[in-house]
Amino acid sequence: PAAVYETIDIDANLLHEALVADKDDLRRSAKAAGVAHLVVPGSTLDDSRDALALANEPVAADAAGVVATAGIHPYHVDDNKGSTTLDEDMATLRALVTSPGGAVATHSHSQSRPTTTNYTDCRLPLRRRVRP
Repeated sequence: PAAVYETIDIDANLLHEALVADKDDLRRSAKAAGVAHLVVPGSTLDDSRDALALANEPVAADAAGVVATAGIHPYHVDDNKGSTTLDEDMATLRALVTSPGGAVATHSHSQSRPTTTNYTDCRLPLRRRVRP
């Protein structure tokens, strides 16, 4: 039998301020172009929460599904300015992805698609910012 492949956009920043207002249209456009799933990255704790919420929204038949990642990108490692420790941030991420609707939880959508998330770039202990 012939192999069946799905096209997946692995870095769909639908939650970026320039795109968030059009996210539903973008999901429909992606589906029309043959993209089955969009991976929406969570690069901060707040982004991760928003990405998981988007991944848990019902999927319209004419729209690409969303899979989320959860993590803290090295570019954002200084965002908390010492208000939380690495251990606290990791505990928050663990709670986020193991909560109902998180990575470890099972999806209740009727459409077949991956469960949501995985950890990404979890607050590397950098002495300087990576971004120029």
